[in-house]
Amino acid sequence: MYSYIIVDDEMLIRKGVIRKLDSIASKRFHCVGEAANGMHGLEMIKEKDPDIIITDMKMNKMNGIEFLEVLGERYPEKPVIVISGYKDFNYVKKAIEKRVIGYVLKPFSAEEIEQQMQDAVLQIQQKQNMEKLLEKVISFEQKRSWDILRSVIMEPWSELLEEELIKKEYSTKELFQMFVLYLQQEDMIFLVENICKSVMKSEKFYVFENPLFQKQCFILIQTDVTYKEKYSILADRLASMLSQNIPNKKYICFTNVPHSLDKLNRIYRQSETQVQSIIPGTKNKVWKLEGKKLEGKAEEPSRVYSEEQIQEIFWEIKYHKQDTKKIMEHFFHKFLNREYSLARIGKECAILLAKVNEYAARKNVDTDDIMAVFYRRYLFSDDIWQMQRELSGYVTLVMNSIEMNSIEMKENTQTALAIQIEKYIQDNYYKKLTLQEISSHFYITPTSCSNLLKEKQGKTFNEYISEIRIKKAKELLKDTDMSIENISKEIGYANPKYFFKIFKKMTLCTPHEFRRRNKKTSFIQ
Repeated sequence: MYSYIIVDDEMLIRKGVIRKLDSIASKRFHCVGEAANGMHGLEMIKEKDPDIIITDMKMNKMNGIEFLEVLGERYPEKPVIVISGYKDFNYVKKAIEKRVIGYVLKPFSAEEIEQQMQDAVLQIQQKQNMEKLLEKVISFEQKRSWDILRSVIMEPWSELLEEELIKKEYSTKELFQMFVLYLQQEDMIFLVENICKSVMKSEKFYVFENPLFQKQCFILIQTDVTYKEKYSILADRLASMLSQNIPNKKYICFTNVPHSLDKLNRIYRQSETQVQSIIPGTKNKVWKLEGKKLEGKAEEPSRVYSEEQIQEIFWEIKYHKQDTKKIMEHFFHKFLNREYSLARIGKECAILLAKVNEYAARKNVDTDDIMAVFYRRYLFSDDIWQMQRELSGYVTLVMNSIEMNSIEMKENTQTALAIQIEKYIQDNYYKKLTLQEISSHFYITPTSCSNLLKEKQGKTFNEYISEIRIKKAKELLKDTDMSIENISKEIGYANPKYFFKIFKKMTLCTPHEFRRRNKKTSFIQ
């Protein structure tokens, strides 16, 4: 709905325009006032702030030309439509000079005035779009300038950071109170900003997200050490408002004493350690970081499993890969007996998974550093079952990959060995070969050698070597005049009668019969 006022010294004309605009099907226009002259019209504009102004040109006290002059100075952004009975070009020219968007001659139809109003709406929308775009650009540029503050929080203090701060016109002597928010629901930045605005009316503050973890955002309140108590009270109030008004689970860490920029990263690391101390299933928690332990080393979480116990669990997984899921379920079951913190559970998981990943690397199986996202992934879990399912699934996948890789390597090795044995037999078929002699040559047992040949060729050792020898015998019988006895010796059979027996068994004919059927004519006497 767009509002308008109409300025005309003739009441019938004003009522007629309103009636015509009310008849428009879209009903997008609402009259918020009528004025009989320009003076009254200016008062009404100031009071009602209409979106569109409709005015006549000829009026008492202040005519249309004078009215347009004042409108151009005071309200240059408001679209103006002129309705007039004057066809004089000078009037039209004046209207154009004052950027009037429409000029309608009396009498006019509802369609004519509607078209002018639609043009006015288009101008308003374009202006609004430009304002929104400008706001986005300003907001984007402003937030880009805050990137250095985000870096100060998330990165260790350095001379490079200090130089960048100075370039961005931030004083390293400025003091801030910091909030680190962990929010179960994403895209809460605008709600956080509004809560900050409601608490801090005149104080300067910054709100921005962690681009690497969308469920985390930061608040920096610029403080004045002179009013330390005031800002302490303000921080407490803001923490309470955030806790009450942000939906779902949230964890809030904040300082109620001012700190210089070079201390913010240590406060951030302290908040990370603090949040990891939660028990899975905790709904909301607020910590006040006084800064007293900033210089100290973070306290190590106590152990749930000893190093020896973790090693035994890994050995169970290693040597009973088929039971990996059950072993991991048993590993996590101990965490149910007591309320262990996320940090304690994470430490045990990290040690076990490090052993699994190290073993996988030795077996040429790819792994993932899933512990890198452990705390953020399970920060808002109601219990440990989600992590149990996912980490057990990961370990099972790795161990299955190792098993498959081992089987594939074994198969490849056996295939390569079988090929070498076959080639050796083909190259030495004429010698006195035995299974024992061949297996000794390749450093395997006779049984393994026999099994490899049977798996690859589908034949026993004797069947395979006989096949090669008889094939060579056929070639010699066809292509030479060698005697049967000499052919027998040539292919490795010292006893011609045994050769005769094997040949007939495999070809269903004697060597002499085979020669008669297949002898090349060049050898016939």
